[in-house]
Amino acid sequence: MNIEEMVKELVKLETVEGNQEQIEKGLQLVEKELPESFEIQRFKKEGEKSLLATRGEPEIILHGHIDVVDAEDDLFQPEASDGKIYGRGTADMKAGIACIVKAAQKVEAQNIGILVTSDEERGGFNGTGYVLEATAIEPELAISAEPDDSGSFPSVVTKQKGVLQLQLGASGENAHASKPEKGVNAAEKLVERYMEFRSGFDHEAEFGTTINLGNISAEGPANQIPDEASLQVDIRYSGQYSKEEVLEDLKQIEGLEYEIIAEAPMLRTSEDAPEVKALKDAAEEVSGSEVEFRRENFASDMRFFTEKDVPAICFGPEGYNLHAEDEYVKVDSLKIYCEILKNFLESELN
Repeated sequence: MNIEEMVKELVKLETVEGNQEQIEKGLQLVEKELPESFEIQRFKKEGEKSLLATRGEPEIILHGHIDVVDAEDDLFQPEASDGKIYGRGTADMKAGIACIVKAAQKVEAQNIGILVTSDEERGGFNGTGYVLEATAIEPELAISAEPDDSGSFPSVVTKQKGVLQLQLGASGENAHASKPEKGVNAAEKLVERYMEFRSGFDHEAEFGTTINLGNISAEGPANQIPDEASLQVDIRYSGQYSKEEVLEDLKQIEGLEYEIIAEAPMLRTSEDAPEVKALKDAAEEVSGSEVEFRRENFASDMRFFTEKDVPAICFGPEGYNLHAEDEYVKVDSLKIYCEILKNFLESELN
C-alpha cells in the first residue's frame, strides 16, 4: 500500500488505552509493511506492547507511538480533503509511523532500527523506557516522527521541557463547620501554601517553567472542617527555573508536604551534533528551504534516550490540531519527509 493508504489504515484502528486487540493489529500492520531484511522483536510490559525492528546494530533509531487519546467513533474514520487527511492520530502520530516504515522500504542501509510503542500518551515507561533497558541499545541518534506543527515545516525539535508531577498536602484539625475557630482548615491551609509556592513561577517567561493545578480534594462532609487536604500539580520545567530550584523552594514552605508522583528529564540535544547537522542538511536539500531548530513545551519519549546521553530529536511530517476533533496531516509533507529520511539514512549509514 502507498503511504496515504497506510496512514488511513492505521487511523481506522482505535489504538486507545486498553484496546490491546486494535494495538496488536496496528503492530502487525507495521510488521507486515517492513522489509523482510529486518529482524523483529516484540516486548510487553504491564500489558503495553512494543515492536523493535532492526537491521544490523542500530546506529540510528526511528521512533513512533501507535497509541492515541480517546475519541468519538467517527474520528477513527479518516477523511481526505484539500490535501489533508483528517482523523484521530493522523498527526499524532500515525502519519509519522507510516513515513518511517516507507523510508525503511526505500533504503538498503544496515544499522538501522525502528521502534514502535503503544504507551507514549501515558508516559512511555512501559514502551520506550522498558525497551531501552531490556535491549541496552545505544544508537548515535534517535528520531521520533512526532508531527511538525510549527508552521515552518520542515523543522527539528532539539529541546523539550522536563516533567515534574507532585502531590501536595496539608494537615489541620477537625471541628464543626459552625465553629471554625475550634479547628484548622486543612483545605484553606493547603490553598494558601500552594499560592505561595505558585508565586515563584513566571508563566510569561520565554520557554519558562510552568505549573498547572490538576485537582484538589479534602476529606469529610461540607459541614466539617477538614483535617487533611491534597492537590496534584503538573510542572513543566526548563533551565529558566530548574527542577532542583523548584523542589528547594518547595521545601522552604512550612506546613506544605509533597510527594513526587512522576518525573521526566528535559530533552537537550546539541544542534552541533554531527548526525543532527547531517539531518538538517538533508532536510534543506530536499525541501529547498532553511530548516530551523526549535524547542517545545511538551515532553516526548525522546527523553529516555536523553537519560542515556544519546542525541535525540523530534522530526516529523506536517500535522496540526493534536488531540482535537479537526486533527490532520498535510499529504504533501509525507512524501517530502520520506525523501528527507531516505537521503539522510543513505548518507549516514552507507
